[in-house]
Amino acid sequence: MNILIGEDNSVTRQVMEAQVGARGHTVTTASTAAEVVAHHAAIPFDVVLLDFHLDEDAPVVLQRMQAAHTQPWPRIFLLTAESAVRMAPKAEGLPVEAVWTKPLQPDHLDQLNRPATSSGKTEGAIQSLSELLGNNPERLKKIIDIFVRETPKYLHAMKQAVAARHARALQATVHKAKAGYGYLGLTALHHQLDDLEEKLDKPVAWDDVENEVNQLEVATLGVLRQLTQAPKQ
Repeated sequence: MNILIGEDNSVTRQVMEAQVGARGHTVTTASTAAEVVAHHAAIPFDVVLLDFHLDEDAPVVLQRMQAAHTQPWPRIFLLTAESAVRMAPKAEGLPVEAVWTKPLQPDHLDQLNRPATSSGKTEGAIQSLSELLGNNPERLKKIIDIFVRETPKYLHAMKQAVAARHARALQATVHKAKAGYGYLGLTALHHQLDDLEEKLDKPVAWDDVENEVNQLEVATLGVLRQLTQAPKQ
């Protein structure tokens, strides 16, 4: 397989390159977010092993990868020197397969050769919505199609409101958008929108809000990709 390693520590990068290469994979390395994005835009990787904390954190790097997305989306595993369990909530909703604690272990390397897995959250959400609709596949497909079509428009409107520093417009868009997240069972993202809506009732720290909207966009695009690939029950 063709694998990209994004790691800013030189020693760790060399060790990971040796580990992955020893399994017969073709390895490309990057030490900065810019290098990760450039490689991703140019080469169709099967897997990306991405340090959570490069010179930019993973949610930002993933957003930039989305913007430069011209290749099939790879399987992505986030790597951290901290506890993977503690870091997992920070990866909630991101278009990644798992969070692993460094150094890479043999079972991690084994997983690279296994078929892609899903957290099951999107599939479970679709099943719950299907039951809510009385297991009506036509109605379910219609609702999913609406969410997939309309949500990018909401995200665009949010980013425009942030750029204009227009708190009321942003709050109104967040309020409209969050119902769809709730019905699809995207609990973490729905809570994130709830929190954002509440913050906009107070003096706004726009840099923080912009970062939240960017992270929401990355996570949502990952969900939309899963929804368009998931079977409509």
